[in-house]
Amino acid sequence: MSTPKLRIAFLGDSITVGDGDALACGWPSRLLADTAPQPGRAHCYNLGVGGDRISDVQARCEAELAGRLTGKAGTGVALMTGVNDALKAAATSSFLYLEPDQISLRVRKIVQAAKLFGPVIVIEPTPVLPSLIREDGGRGDRVLELLQTINDLTQNACRAENVPLVKLTNDLINDEVFGASLCAGDGLHPTAEGYGRIASLIGQTQHWKEFLGRCHQRSATT
Repeated sequence: MSTPKLRIAFLGDSITVGDGDALACGWPSRLLADTAPQPGRAHCYNLGVGGDRISDVQARCEAELAGRLTGKAGTGVALMTGVNDALKAAATSSFLYLEPDQISLRVRKIVQAAKLFGPVIVIEPTPVLPSLIREDGGRGDRVLELLQTINDLTQNACRAENVPLVKLTNDLINDEVFGASLCAGDGLHPTAEGYGRIASLIGQTQHWKEFLGRCHQRSATT
């Protein structure tokens, strides 16, 4: 009897979709292609929606996942969200826009919904170019400060739900390839090289390897 296909759903925003990627596949497809135990037996469900904040992902996640993963074996859910919350807060010059008391709760609600469909892994959002200045007035350096706060709150949620969190933001801030990719892009979305770097860094982590193992072992549900 053959092992089940691997079916991973990726929840997120335009970074998950892969805006700016000349190959139009983003980091999820690259990551799964590079790390799936059996090439050709992995399905990548890219559920990124450009502009989505944490609350938007929460509102749609259960319905999105149900339509793709219900009753299937080998399933799992990866979540990357938060950069649009930081962008909006930076533009409004208001930390209160983030509703910090709600961030952890919303991430926990997403994780709780996702757990119905298999193992869950959370990945920190990607950074922006520090020199970024957006039309709405948001500055890249302020966005990076807010991302750190969001990451801390997300970590609290992951601990409470006992799910792994892949540290990514600071690694990418200090990564020359990713930095050059942001410069070649729009300061928010990397080019293809940057998406490849995201996939490479995630794929090297023990958290990701263990997550794939748990997904692969998951039996079909009724």
